[in-house]
Amino acid sequence: MNSLADLSQSEEPLVEIDPSVKYLRNVEFIPTKSTWPVSRSTRVAKRTLDIVASVAALIVLSPVFLAITLLIRWKTPGNAIFAQQRCGRHGQPFTCYKFRTMVPNAHWMLEHDEKLRNTYLQSWKLVEDPRVTPLGHFLRKTSLDELPQFWNVLKGDMSLVGPRPVLEKEMHQCYGDQAHVVTSVRPGMTGLWQVSGRSSLPYEERVKLDVHYVRGLTFWADIAIILRTIPALLGSEDAH
Repeated sequence: MNSLADLSQSEEPLVEIDPSVKYLRNVEFIPTKSTWPVSRSTRVAKRTLDIVASVAALIVLSPVFLAITLLIRWKTPGNAIFAQQRCGRHGQPFTCYKFRTMVPNAHWMLEHDEKLRNTYLQSWKLVEDPRVTPLGHFLRKTSLDELPQFWNVLKGDMSLVGPRPVLEKEMHQCYGDQAHVVTSVRPGMTGLWQVSGRSSLPYEERVKLDVHYVRGLTFWADIAIILRTIPALLGSEDAH
């Protein structure tokens, strides 16, 4: 397997997308011709948008941040913010922030429940997760739990649009020789998979979408994904 930091300039074939899969209609705006490695102009435009949008969001949404924080602390003991190490650009780990949606002892429950742990390791998600609180279900369904990631975007750990921010061991085990492509850009708050079915997609299809996004990355493709994100969130029942 290639190193996560290997940013080889050699061209590789695009990951084949199964035309029978329903998300194909959502990737038509991604160029079929590879634009990877990403050009400097695209990186600059993308980062400028990240800074402007994250600053605006942190200011405008500050009352929402406060309200959610108070609700979480009122409903369950513990911190309102959940912090976890994720795999970032060039494979470097970073601390990813989210509003806490689970009970305080969620990690202990996963470690000590073999059935729950085995189910989780099949797709790195649990459809019916007993650790999620009632408020957490609402925050996940609306993706409000991810609002603290605007701070990650401002810091430069993440981008508004990009591949999914996954665990380092998840990247090593599931992305194989495409890991160096996916980690050549910052992970995103939203991305191609979020507007293409989210958690309902098989894991291998999520990987293909991440690779397909990076290899066809343009500034205008990012804008198109952002514009599709809100209706995808409002109309989706696939978030877990």
